Amino acid sequence: MKYILVFLLVFPMISLAEDSISKSDWGDGLQSALPPILCAPSQIFLSCYNTDAAGCSKVMRVVTKECIKAIPGIPDMIPVADSTKWGTEVGKCVGQAYTIAMTNAGHKKGSCP
Repeated sequence: MKYILVFLLVFPMISLAEDSISKSDWGDGLQSALPPILCAPSQIFLSCYNTDAAGCSKVMRVVTKECIKAIPGIPDMIPVADSTKWGTEVGKCVGQAYTIAMTNAGHKKGSCP
């Protein structure tokens, strides 16, 4: 569900007359769209780590940028039809990278998985 929501937030950046978006613009959109969604109080990314929304958002933007660079095969121009596919891949990477970064920094709360 989160991935569909991210797509719906990023999709408006793509003009209906266009059939693709640049990787750079798409990545900028994800870096803006993901933190408010994933750093909401009800999400594990905020509730399971000793941080506030601003700290969560900062780390989330960094790991999103890193994930976009690290995932092989994301084309320079992303077809609209493939944006959900790539958004899902980035979303998975972001969740894992955030968890690793925050755990390694000693911010994980003991009661969380």
